[in-house]
Amino acid sequence: MSPASKKADVLVEAAREVGATQMQNMGTIGGNIGTASPAGDTIPALYVLNAVIELSSIDSTRLVPIEEFFNGPGKTVLKQNEMITKIIIQPQGENEIGIFQKLGPRKAQSISIVNVAISLIMDQGRQCLGAKVAYGSVAPTIIRARKCEALLSNNCLTEELIQNIAKIAWKEVMPITDVRATATYRRDMASALLERGLYRLMRRWENR
Repeated sequence: MSPASKKADVLVEAAREVGATQMQNMGTIGGNIGTASPAGDTIPALYVLNAVIELSSIDSTRLVPIEEFFNGPGKTVLKQNEMITKIIIQPQGENEIGIFQKLGPRKAQSISIVNVAISLIMDQGRQCLGAKVAYGSVAPTIIRARKCEALLSNNCLTEELIQNIAKIAWKEVMPITDVRATATYRRDMASALLERGLYRLMRRWENR
């Protein structure tokens, strides 16, 4: 496992899903953030890593938590004379694991129909001490699934718990119908991606 994967595995996985190889080689995470698309693949990962965005102008520099950076689709708090100069993340601890899940209309170069980033702080066995879950493409901006996080925190990661949380996710997201998918389909997939991701994290933790 690379050093980056140990400190930000969820972001590494999300970056691998952004467009084609050419885009990954030439594009930047700052560009993904600045576009402010609700479907941006790296943004949910940055949410669960508690990212802070440094915005700089000729006269000043300010720090903005990523959850306060977006005002809506394509809209941010970035001023006309500012640019993104730094992205600060909270590195994952030894007992923290994450995963990024995406559903697109095709395997490569696709805009997400739904995506989700999950980060869990684990204890011995399957005990989850804390959780962060962020969804893309299910609201005007990226959203945190607070009810799902609360149910995961301080609970044992069992199959029953995972299935119950997946049902909560269906109600917690707020998607729209557009040319890529209906709102109902997005809700179903938001639930399925979270369930699948949690099962994978559970197995990954057990196999450490």
